[in-house]
Amino acid sequence: MHDTSLKIGVAKATIKREQSKDLNTDYQLQFPERPAKNMTFELEARKKLLLDVVRRAGFLVASRFNKIPRHGLKSKSPYEIVTSVDTDSEALILKAIRQRFPHDSILSEETSRQKVMQGFLWIVDPLDGTTNFFIGNPVFTTTIGLAHDGEMVVGATYHPITKQLFLVEGGKGFSVNGKKTSVSQTSNLSDAFVAFCHGTDDASVGKITKIFTRLKPKCRSLRQLGSASFELALVAAGKVDAFLMPGAKPWDVAAGSLMVREAGGAVLDFNGDEWTLNSQHLLACNSEMAKSILPLLRD
Repeated sequence: MHDTSLKIGVAKATIKREQSKDLNTDYQLQFPERPAKNMTFELEARKKLLLDVVRRAGFLVASRFNKIPRHGLKSKSPYEIVTSVDTDSEALILKAIRQRFPHDSILSEETSRQKVMQGFLWIVDPLDGTTNFFIGNPVFTTTIGLAHDGEMVVGATYHPITKQLFLVEGGKGFSVNGKKTSVSQTSNLSDAFVAFCHGTDDASVGKITKIFTRLKPKCRSLRQLGSASFELALVAAGKVDAFLMPGAKPWDVAAGSLMVREAGGAVLDFNGDEWTLNSQHLLACNSEMAKSILPLLRD
């Protein structure tokens, strides 16, 4: 079994564009060798914009909650939908970034996949929890992460219904509406509240089905909330003890991965190695809890 007492931090990665008709598979992450630069001034300017635009996009999303008709639904895959609110929220975010920082790169769920070899990369999910949003379940967020030379440096997840702002900055900790907090110290799986999500491909759906069967009888609660960014924020806040996701995409988990690490938790792949932006699957919890959960995640 792999050692789960791992150094908390996000490995550096970059994104290489590949031609593909599948929007979920048209990027590949690669790792640069050079260290990140001192960028305090540039980072602060971007952090300010990030906080502004994540709230404005959240307000837009909330203003249209319970107002999307059935015919406003489109399918991206057998397990995934998109609405006009997703694209309108994304357009607001991308316009703001491009106007203020036109040379930065953007990786966004709905439209923007850019080749990135260095510099700043914005990782955007304009509406995480689209299915919840569409069916009238108020569990959804807008989430934005910022990486520099592939290393996550800032992230924010905004829940516009509860007005919770989950904010993280590398080396400065994690907060909920300005209050610092940390992951839970629950060590026994039988006491744990566990959340899960899964990718939209058949392999990820099959994997989570097997995991559910193994894990459900062993923990206090196992449930899918339907918004990976919110579930990761709850782990960082100590409300949920663990979160797992086969088939994780960067826009779903980039900001949240930094939140959990800055809150004192571990973010691993299903082999027990440190999770990176290039990893396929994700487990977030405290290191002791990981020892109990990891054996249940492997085929």
